[in-house]
Amino acid sequence: AFLPTTMHARLAVAQLFACWLAASVYVMHKFAGTAGSAAMSALALAGLWAIVPPVLAGRWRTGRIWPVVLALALACAFLTLYPLANSGRFGSGSDRDDALNVAIDAALRLTSPYGVNTYFGNPPTPLPGALLLALPFRLMGNAAWQNLLWVPLFIGWCHRRWRGRLAGLVVAGVATAASPGAMQDFVTGGDYLVNAIYVVLAMDAVLATRGKDAGWRRPAAVLFLILAVSS
Repeated sequence: AFLPTTMHARLAVAQLFACWLAASVYVMHKFAGTAGSAAMSALALAGLWAIVPPVLAGRWRTGRIWPVVLALALACAFLTLYPLANSGRFGSGSDRDDALNVAIDAALRLTSPYGVNTYFGNPPTPLPGALLLALPFRLMGNAAWQNLLWVPLFIGWCHRRWRGRLAGLVVAGVATAASPGAMQDFVTGGDYLVNAIYVVLAMDAVLATRGKDAGWRRPAAVLFLILAVSS
């Protein structure tokens, strides 16, 4: 707030672009090569530069409908593309969801969750916090279903955090639908995106319960943060 508007806008563009690029560069290079990655990065930077400054300068509000539309669109993308990604028709898919599934199954059998392998032959790498947070979804059939909880929660958090302003929808969109890395992880059932999301939500929950009248919400938020960062 103490920075000039132009500098504030430049910092916001730089921060959003850095986060977008860090999450997406590997996927872009894998599927589009060096030239394609450079072109997509330039397009993303130009888009952010065109969108973010007027969004920050204005006071436009989205209402509740557009965050819901974004969440529903992403849910439809997951329900459509996740089965295709795991069908074997378009590549080998990802075993990050399988890592959670086999590790949780092993733990439920009271054996080591790290003594099993995914269908790629890789040992599971999620730490115990990730296994506990994914446990309810595995009991429903598949740990990958957690994507359908955490991503909409993140979109709702952005809407609330930015008090219904368009900036919240922009941040949510850049971090999810507009990010090749996030979308590749999302539609293949991976847990990189949801891991980042629940760490952010847990940190915010702890900060929001610092008051003396937080009651049971304070230890619950701390426990959530412990699980999130041990994932």
